[in-house]
Amino acid sequence: MDCPPCRVWSSQHKPAVEKHPLHRFFTFREVAAYKVRHVGDPSVWPSDLIWVRDRLGIRRGAPLWIIAVDGQIVWCSRRDAARPQWSNTWALLKSLAERKQALEAPS
Repeated sequence: MDCPPCRVWSSQHKPAVEKHPLHRFFTFREVAAYKVRHVGDPSVWPSDLIWVRDRLGIRRGAPLWIIAVDGQIVWCSRRDAARPQWSNTWALLKSLAERKQALEAPS
């Protein structure tokens, strides 16, 4: 992949996410294109996630983190490039997973 930040994500952050105890409270999906300019190509998107690409108008650029809940996009890192992308995305994802965990906890 021609995206250095994507390589950092894959080698450092992704393994930590997959090992995190809250990982079981969310479904993680990754859309990866070999070239950044191909991120918007329909061929790299799973058919059940094309709606995300279309709704956000994704054509190129990476890395990009998106959180969707019940068919609604609640976060896209690209909305405000001034914010640290992954740290804010991960904080929100953990918060949502903690809420789900609390709802599923026995009373």
